[in-house]
Amino acid sequence: PESLPLFLQNLGSLLVGTKVTTLNVEHNALIGEHAVLLAEKLQHTTVTTLYFGYNKLGEKAALFVEKLQTSQVKTLSLPSNNIRKHAVQLPEKLANTKIKTLDLEWNEILGEDAVKFAENLQKTQLKSLSLKHNPIGKYAVALGKKLQKTKVTTLDLQGCDIENHSIG
Repeated sequence: PESLPLFLQNLGSLLVGTKVTTLNVEHNALIGEHAVLLAEKLQHTTVTTLYFGYNKLGEKAALFVEKLQTSQVKTLSLPSNNIRKHAVQLPEKLANTKIKTLDLEWNEILGEDAVKFAENLQKTQLKSLSLKHNPIGKYAVALGKKLQKTKVTTLDLQGCDIENHSIG
């Protein structure tokens, strides 16, 4: 992209050879194309924890995760990135990563899409999943059933509007 932030242009050379394991680029108004470039730059680094929240990932979420496949990233935090229905594309890409912890809070992921997302998590390494503040609502039970076939042991559904729906 034309307006590629300078720090992203140089990120590869800045991080390669360092012992940096945690990178936080939240609240930087980065768009999907920036995220994809960032993921490519992380391939030859020691970064295991990436905070990319409060940016504008949107429909590029799956491509972003795909580019992380050769990285060392194990913890990925993506709150408030307008991922929405694009979350259903993530499990296929997650399957070939080292990611064990994923934060998707505040991404406007509807209940039906959350269930579709969980349906395909069996082949991933995911153990911890945060879906906080997504409108899961009446789909919470279906989501739980889909997660039974996964490695997920920690699930955060805070603020997902499940209290307003009957369970069971």
